Amino acid sequence: MLAHHTPLLSVPGFSPHYTACSLTVHCFEGDTDGVWFAKSDLDEFKQQWQQYVPFLHVVQQLGLSKRLVRELADAQLLKVVPPMLTPKWRRIYFYPDSLQNLTQRLRPFTVIQKSEDTDYVLLRDVCIRHGSVRLNLVHLLSRILAGQLKAYHANTSLLPLGDMWFMRRDVENLSNQIKQERDWMSKTDVQTYMGIGQRGLQQLLASKYLVPEEGDGNKQFFARQDVEWIHGRVIFMGEMSQLLSIPYVSISRLMRAGLIPPLPVEPNASRHCYIFDRSDFNLWHQKHILLPEIEQLASELEIVAVSYRLQSLKFIVEFPKTYLREEVMRVLKD
Repeated sequence: MLAHHTPLLSVPGFSPHYTACSLTVHCFEGDTDGVWFAKSDLDEFKQQWQQYVPFLHVVQQLGLSKRLVRELADAQLLKVVPPMLTPKWRRIYFYPDSLQNLTQRLRPFTVIQKSEDTDYVLLRDVCIRHGSVRLNLVHLLSRILAGQLKAYHANTSLLPLGDMWFMRRDVENLSNQIKQERDWMSKTDVQTYMGIGQRGLQQLLASKYLVPEEGDGNKQFFARQDVEWIHGRVIFMGEMSQLLSIPYVSISRLMRAGLIPPLPVEPNASRHCYIFDRSDFNLWHQKHILLPEIEQLASELEIVAVSYRLQSLKFIVEFPKTYLREEVMRVLKD
């Protein structure tokens, strides 16, 4: 048992199984739940932590929001002190040289100059404007450090960092640059590539057949390879209508007849726009032929009275007239 003359303090809720501060735990016989420390150790511990910079102080010095400072910490552009006392410790502290190291890295890529006109954009405004493509503060600073974006600041200290500014012409097209660099497609790009409308895109999203790579709400971006992959595997009524030369209502009749079943959709997804498996549709089309295609083939083969020749065949569906391709081709060749 520890001698009684040693000054001790109890720390309620402290777990003796976790510590990042090298405090020695003292225990007494019969006091299994008590956790005690020497007062001199705690004084030394307090002095040690006073050298670290609290989170809110860094927020104030940088002139940025808490969210943006957390982005810097998560990317290790600001070095965070490991949590003390318990794993649930929520206070964030930074090493004293952390902020200086960040500004020193940025200084060679920053022109010290006051903005002489109104044609400029502050750093924090760029992050807000281009947030839809996840151009967060970390990505923005990375572009500066890579020499891809010229930065300006009125103070050599670069503090507050939120006052860093850019020429408007240098940041106006950042969203498109990022899209090209990451090979992303916007909603409009996807609709144009797949030949679908807004309802078709919403059906893909609601049914989880296509998932955005980045963004939320109206601003969403998709990986081009994902869009190309899904386009090769699904087909919409618009493309089917063009291939079969029949209106949407005729495709609906084929669906009701069970010949072209659509893919399942989420319960809350719209039922006014259907998605079909492209490979299943291609197999079905190889086995079946509709009247518009028959008439086209007859014209190419200079066959007269096609309807007379088809009288010997039994159609599968009357409206639209649908036959087995093998039987039709045999009749046309005969």
